[in-house]
Amino acid sequence: MSIKTGFYTNYRVNGAIAGCLVLAIAAASVERATAQDLEEQEITSEGLSKAKPRGWDLVIGGGVGARPTYEGSKSYEAVPIPFVALTYDDLVSLSPEGIRVNVVRLGGFTAGPVLGYLGGRKESDDTALRGLGNVQSSVTGGGFVTYEMRPFELSATIRQSIVHSKNGLEAELQASYGLKLSDSFGLRIGPEIAFSDGRYNQTFFGVTAAQSRASGLHVFTPSGGVKDVGLQASLLYKLDDHWGLRGISSIKELVGDAGSSPIVHSRTQVFTGLGIAYRF
Repeated sequence: MSIKTGFYTNYRVNGAIAGCLVLAIAAASVERATAQDLEEQEITSEGLSKAKPRGWDLVIGGGVGARPTYEGSKSYEAVPIPFVALTYDDLVSLSPEGIRVNVVRLGGFTAGPVLGYLGGRKESDDTALRGLGNVQSSVTGGGFVTYEMRPFELSATIRQSIVHSKNGLEAELQASYGLKLSDSFGLRIGPEIAFSDGRYNQTFFGVTAAQSRASGLHVFTPSGGVKDVGLQASLLYKLDDHWGLRGISSIKELVGDAGSSPIVHSRTQVFTGLGIAYRF
């Protein structure tokens, strides 16, 4: 899965506290992006103690992570995690999750549009994908809404592929709880659930007649519905007002038609990573 994660914010959603440490997969800079990039792009961290100034705010960082080679794979790969995040007055943000505008800010509610990116998939990414062809990356458009009542947060995001519309639509719901363990450590943990429509599932989990002949897999035409359920956790260690370290881990279980796909060799999907970032 986004979406940001910090002491009091979910890792898929923009937060109100800036001065962040970010751990994310920047899809534009990672060639072998896959469908789970929606999750990985949105793993971010906040909570550095320096107060957020008015105007522009810049965070840069990087790290390393491990993820399945494609959504449903039993094989894993190491991936670099470059990141640049730019925000303006808690109104507009540019980050690995895309461009977000906080149009509505009322009490604990924040909502607005989001323009992002959904990574594709290459047939050469994994031997299990031979004969299935490539899936093109796509620009996505949608919206988000969050409700924050510290230390709890609820959030929802919906994204529709625009450039390659056959990549379909995906939506996520998350709930999280933030706990400040000390002046330097912060923990956030919570469940999540993802939904996808029939076009998304057909593109990433389906097998057409032509693909069946090329791959030897049986024809599979999935419907939309719940795609996966999971749990995510993140830990932030503040080195000082500018530097921070973040360790994150998420585990999800592919369910429904997605989990029943013949290309899925492991329903359990894990993402872990460690990153460092500097806030100017």
